[in-house]
Amino acid sequence: MSGAAIAIHEDDFGMRVLYPAAAASAVLADLREAQTEAEANRLPSGFWSDVHTIREPEETFRAAGTALDGVARALSSIMPRIRAFSSGYGGDFSLDPETDAYCYGFGSQLFIKLEVTEGVLDAIWFDAKGTTEDERRALRSALERLDAVEPLVLADYWLDMGGLVSDAAFMDRYFAELEATAARMASPARTAHPGAIRSFLRRWLRWG
Repeated sequence: MSGAAIAIHEDDFGMRVLYPAAAASAVLADLREAQTEAEANRLPSGFWSDVHTIREPEETFRAAGTALDGVARALSSIMPRIRAFSSGYGGDFSLDPETDAYCYGFGSQLFIKLEVTEGVLDAIWFDAKGTTEDERRALRSALERLDAVEPLVLADYWLDMGGLVSDAAFMDRYFAELEATAARMASPARTAHPGAIRSFLRRWLRWG
């Protein structure tokens, strides 16, 4: 995929996150807290009086010493690397450009992003929207290969879903919801998922 680039709205940054499985308790608790706060802070207008800040757990990839090379190899066996990555808002998606990003995927609709500082893996997050069946199949294969390198817990703050990647029942439910989301996005009406509406004003998590 030479010459490909990804540019996203900054609201989408870090809303679908992967952590070491050892962080599952803290991650899933934060996901539940985000849901509770979204309902408690909802105003009659449909907006919110406050937003939830996603908390990074103590059990990080950096703390676990997860090898970047192993993670990168697992992804590159499934998805092409896309080195040009940027985010932004207000129509300008060229802010904070990266020219050598550790990003793997097929475009802005589906990618897995590694946050790396001086050769050390800090975080893994991804996005998946408007995807095809083949893209979702590739995403699941990529997540399973990553899980073989480092057992993972997944937290999706858009869909208010979380669980272990090794839990096949959870993954079946999660990918069924991704499929439903893609179908809604393809529909002329494009009705938003309630979870996406609740999550829209939350602050995103940044690394580095």
